[in-house]
Amino acid sequence: MQIKGSVKGKENFVPIPDVQVSTNAGSFTTTNNFGEFTISSAIGDILIFESMEFETVQHQIRSDVDVDVLVVGYTTPSKTKKRSSIGSRSTFNHQRALDSANFYKSKDLEKSIDFIAQSIAQLERRGNKSELSKSFTTLGEIYLYHKQYDLAITNFNDALASKKTTKTTLLLGRAYILNGEFSKAESTLSLLLDLKNMVPYQRVELYEGLGDANKGLSQIKNAVDFYQEGLRIAQKNQVSPKIIDLNSKIADAYASEDRFVEAEGFYNNSLSLSKKVAPERLIEENEKVADFYNVESRFDDEIQLRKKSLSQLKQLPRQTVAKENKGLENSDSITSQQINYKIANAYIAQDKLDEAIPYLERSIVEADSEDDLVVQKDATRKLSEVYRYKGDFSKALESYQDYVAVVDSLYIRKEQEISRAARFNREIATKQNRISSLEQERELSQSKYSLAGTEQQLFQEMSKRQKWRIYSLIFGILLMALTTFLFYRSSKQQKLANHL
Repeated sequence: MQIKGSVKGKENFVPIPDVQVSTNAGSFTTTNNFGEFTISSAIGDILIFESMEFETVQHQIRSDVDVDVLVVGYTTPSKTKKRSSIGSRSTFNHQRALDSANFYKSKDLEKSIDFIAQSIAQLERRGNKSELSKSFTTLGEIYLYHKQYDLAITNFNDALASKKTTKTTLLLGRAYILNGEFSKAESTLSLLLDLKNMVPYQRVELYEGLGDANKGLSQIKNAVDFYQEGLRIAQKNQVSPKIIDLNSKIADAYASEDRFVEAEGFYNNSLSLSKKVAPERLIEENEKVADFYNVESRFDDEIQLRKKSLSQLKQLPRQTVAKENKGLENSDSITSQQINYKIANAYIAQDKLDEAIPYLERSIVEADSEDDLVVQKDATRKLSEVYRYKGDFSKALESYQDYVAVVDSLYIRKEQEISRAARFNREIATKQNRISSLEQERELSQSKYSLAGTEQQLFQEMSKRQKWRIYSLIFGILLMALTTFLFYRSSKQQKLANHL
């Protein structure tokens, strides 16, 4: 429910603005210039009031009645002090909301977006373009993490409309690449090529992004050139993770043109460099090179490398594997059930069916324990085919029946996922509309504030002009009086001279 209330001085009922009002459930807001607030909460939640003007107050919600806080001994601060205090508190609240949004980015998308909304609400009519840009950039990063690329692009563009920054432009280019809009990515990132004073890591990211965009446009030569330039800067500045990435991407680019000799050289570089860093990264590179060997039909080399991956994967803690996989674009290949399935396929390609069966069975068991129905389905179907090739039709039928059961389970799960995805998209659309409406309200408030300022300026200008007119009129009257007096005196003297 929505709880309303206010924070005021007890003796004089002067409203206290910018008081931080939060709940133990994560909701957050601040009081407006009239000391009023509205916050989402539930029965039993604890309301927390924080401000530099008084000690922290806590109140448990027992009903939907308004909550009014009266502060003993509160006096209105001077205008200068008040302005500086409100500005610093608003900046602090804005940054605090952004930090909270980043904290919940991987845990709770809805809560993360709510904190972005709060960060924008903090700005109100101050019109701070830099802080507004930060809010939209953070929101774009949240959507990018959850693979909502269209929404990420929209928010990155909004951020750039408020203030152009190198970081946001790089993120926008990356979002375009992930969304398959390679031409837009290239035109966006090309704007940064002539920019000076970029930090080396950003410069490497720029060339990597341009390489990805050109590779997506099938301009492999340009892609390799950009990757090579990025690799040169990364090596010069010892940016180790990017050195591995770019060696791997150059190899991918050469492999896409069937230039296997050059590709193998760069794959070997990425493998040797990966051994010096985290074991998770070594497994990732092992699998990429094994896929390359599969394309070249070098099945023995592929099997040997994948077995190494299995051995290294078993040595990693389970949580580390899950965390690493979440951050990878192709995380499906970094699971033991998937690696076992690929080893079995390599044996089948060599007609070594007996060697393939244990790996397929292991893949099925592991996929079942990990609830990975996709791999379980593929491995079960392949096992049925292997038994059929061997002439063991009873086991082939048994495996095929297991395959049908897994397909049915997978179909039901996919339907549930589609339903959840539809609900999730509706919720995200609602949250995004709220962000848009907040921005429109902020712009309207800013326009009204600017209009009021302009009107005041015009009034002051008119008052000044009116004063000048009055002063000019008084001066004119005085001048006329002086002229009349001088003319009268001169006439009188002339008359006296004439009489004489």
